[in-house]
Amino acid sequence: MKSSNYYASPSTSHIYSVACSQDGRHTACSLYSGQILLFNTELLLHEKPCSRLKWKSPAQKKRQVGNQVKAELKEVNQKMSISLDINRLRPLLKQFAEYPAKFRPLVWKTILKIPHNLDAYKSLDSKPLHWAADKLDEKYPVQNSSLLKALKRLMSCLSHWNPLFSLITYLPEFVFPFVTLLRNEPCALFEIIVTIIVNYCQHWFQYFPFPPINTLALIENILADRDPGLLEHYYRIGLTSNVYAWLLLQSAFSEVLAESQWLVLWDHVLSNEPWFLLMTVVAFNIQCRNVILSMDKIELIENFFHSQNALDVHKLIKIAYELDSTVSSDVHPRQYYKQSVPLIQGPVYQPYEEYPKFVVDYQVRKLNDIREEEEKILKQEVDTLERKKTMETRMKNYLSEEIHAARMQELEDVYKTVLREEEERVYREKLKLSKLKSELRKQEVDMMNATRAKIMKDKADRKHASLDRLLDDIERKVSEMIR
Repeated sequence: MKSSNYYASPSTSHIYSVACSQDGRHTACSLYSGQILLFNTELLLHEKPCSRLKWKSPAQKKRQVGNQVKAELKEVNQKMSISLDINRLRPLLKQFAEYPAKFRPLVWKTILKIPHNLDAYKSLDSKPLHWAADKLDEKYPVQNSSLLKALKRLMSCLSHWNPLFSLITYLPEFVFPFVTLLRNEPCALFEIIVTIIVNYCQHWFQYFPFPPINTLALIENILADRDPGLLEHYYRIGLTSNVYAWLLLQSAFSEVLAESQWLVLWDHVLSNEPWFLLMTVVAFNIQCRNVILSMDKIELIENFFHSQNALDVHKLIKIAYELDSTVSSDVHPRQYYKQSVPLIQGPVYQPYEEYPKFVVDYQVRKLNDIREEEEKILKQEVDTLERKKTMETRMKNYLSEEIHAARMQELEDVYKTVLREEEERVYREKLKLSKLKSELRKQEVDMMNATRAKIMKDKADRKHASLDRLLDDIERKVSEMIR
């Protein structure tokens, strides 16, 4: 692959480490940013000089780059599948006990030979969220929203791929650890889970919805062959393989192992044939036999198989390998298991039919009928609530109108009372004013009469005075005449 196709910013492009494949064909560079760049060594050493290119529009360049990247990714996947062959990886796994954490997703995808059927995956992912995945957050309250979204997405695709997986109640718990590891690669996550179901979960769903009786019987036979004392203890207290085996398988060991231990265990499970998973179940029981033998109540042992315990996962794996090589041939599960087969590359995923189809189809039909009935009931409830809300609103408005009318009537009565009182007050004022006017008129008449009398008196007095003066003058003149 040409190095010119990769770009990293100066702040993140510093190389952390460099590794070369054993055949020298590929060189991998790990950057501090977390990116991993893969180069074709031959192309690096014999890179051709740049040729003159005609001007192309941004859209043409984008399409060309996209097609080139797809072709190069396809070439890399093909070459990686050759370089990371399981026969080369098993010695490394045996030597280092686990795969490197940085390369684990790549290794898992390679050893399981997932086909990267993007078109087939998109056809499933583009469908509406399946009802089986819609309410997962109610049963599994995952705090991380991206994890919950990835889990819902995976369960929806599985349910659309086959209706069986919409009925398996423990499936979200089984796939969740894989979601944690591959949440950012939804197509690869889906194909890894499907590959595990097809190969490592053989015979699990033959008697669905009951537990896999044949698989549990194989585990019980192995335990009887290697540790009959522990099996006798289970018989004595009445504990069945539904507890000491099926609980481990349902959770894919995620309930009893820490995340780092779980990853190591599944490195070995996926690197071996499908029946190796059964060996790990028996190995867990044998490794924990002393603790289990100290318990004589079923409830205590059930809690033990639901809880994480401090155990050495490498010892567990060692016991599993010993069981795989030492269990007698007549009870070894290899004779009942098919070898692992990868998914077929193509536009659609192959159908899965290892289950009682008529039972599942009947349950799916019943569940669909129930769901449709629930939707109808829910719709009726919504309609009823809407009608109730409308009636309450109308009643509220009616009551508000009544209250408003009552208040207006009360206000009108108050206004009438005030108006009546005001009219009475005005009437009283009118009476008082009329009385006052009468009194004033009377006083005015009296004053006019008094004034008229005074004027008449003054006139009379003036006339008397004039007459007196006239008489005095006459008397004086008479007196003078007499003299």
